[in-house]
Amino acid sequence: MMQLADRVLTFLTVLALVVQFICFVLHIREYHHDSNKHQLKSPPVQVNQLILSSAEEVFLAAIVSIEGQNEARQVLTARARGPGEKAKKIENPVNSLSSSLTASHKKLRTQLPTMYGEDIVLGGIDRCAPFRASTSLFRRAAVAGLFNSGTNLLHRLLRVNCVMPMACPQDIKPKAMKAMMDRHECIGYPFQVPWGKHNPENYRRSAHVVPQLAHFNRSEILPIVVIKDPLSWMRSMCRVPYTVHFPRQGKCCPVPLNPKQFNSMNNTIFVRWRNNHIIHYSSLLDLWNTWYSDYWYSHEPRVFVRYEDLLFQPKRTTQSLCACVGGKFMHDEFDPIAEPAKSGRGHGGGEGTSRVQALEKYSSESIRYANFEATDFDFYNRSAHHDLTNFFRYIINPISAQFHLKSAAQGKQKFDGTASTHEQSCHQPYSRSAGNKRRIKRSARRR
Repeated sequence: MMQLADRVLTFLTVLALVVQFICFVLHIREYHHDSNKHQLKSPPVQVNQLILSSAEEVFLAAIVSIEGQNEARQVLTARARGPGEKAKKIENPVNSLSSSLTASHKKLRTQLPTMYGEDIVLGGIDRCAPFRASTSLFRRAAVAGLFNSGTNLLHRLLRVNCVMPMACPQDIKPKAMKAMMDRHECIGYPFQVPWGKHNPENYRRSAHVVPQLAHFNRSEILPIVVIKDPLSWMRSMCRVPYTVHFPRQGKCCPVPLNPKQFNSMNNTIFVRWRNNHIIHYSSLLDLWNTWYSDYWYSHEPRVFVRYEDLLFQPKRTTQSLCACVGGKFMHDEFDPIAEPAKSGRGHGGGEGTSRVQALEKYSSESIRYANFEATDFDFYNRSAHHDLTNFFRYIINPISAQFHLKSAAQGKQKFDGTASTHEQSCHQPYSRSAGNKRRIKRSARRR
């Protein structure tokens, strides 16, 4: 009798469990039915959300409320991204600048001047992947370029906005950082290519090295060459010539572009590179052609970037260069470097040119063509390196040039139809005045 009672009790217990299981299954089906009804009312999933694992999706499905599901999904997504992901990931290109810029600054920066095309131009970007594949995490990008081409701006943009692997901590003393580098635990950021950023490309294969950069492996350095519009670059050279020696006519410089128009004056152009290594050139334009073409035709890794893109499209340009060398772009904290990139006695004195001032200057086509006449345009079209000027869109628009010449001619017709002394002097044969000869003699005596 007792055994029969035990069997009946066991049967009833099993039956109760079966009923509970059936009720649970029916409840789950009803929950999914209700979830499908409310699916259209739930907030859309953000495009940049990470794809969670199947186990996490099952966990989310077991949460009854839609609000609870969304909250849990955010927690899981944040955990999957990790605490440092925000500062390390490479974001998609965007056109907006940081909110710290002034309204006038943003207005000037909206697009490239039409004379430079509609988008940024990078040369040799196809060499980035092979460079990354053939180097270690100690690889670095380093700037190169002629004087006054924007090398300081590029270095600061990369240094501030591009996080490189194996980077040394910023909050340690120089002695401790050197000890870490000696142990190969980290490596610094070169402020220029080890063979000298302004030196010609053949210095890359020489024994010359900048003393502070002797610890860098040259094979793991990617030169990023900054190139600048030759017409704008020559005007910059007039202000601060550095070690370039060429004839100049005061405010008319760089006009005339053809040095042969300096009839009675020594029209020799030469550059004193290093240890009295002097190279002669036929013109400033020839210097620009020769220096950049050596890098352009080099088969070794290198990437070209326009100064104008660094100025007008700094975010997209810096992001592309950072990705090229294998760094992580600081999207949310991007700094376009609003203050002057160079200043002081070594750069001609003064406070330098701020970003806003540069935007105003280099967006003006009238400033680009100032003082030029038909002979200068003709000399440029004949003498400029066509491979470089065509690729980087440093061409002279014939319609704009004709408009400039016509406007300049109309501006000269003043005061009884005579041209001003300044306008006449820029293209007349140059001769040394008595005062100029006396200044040359005094300079010779001082030497």
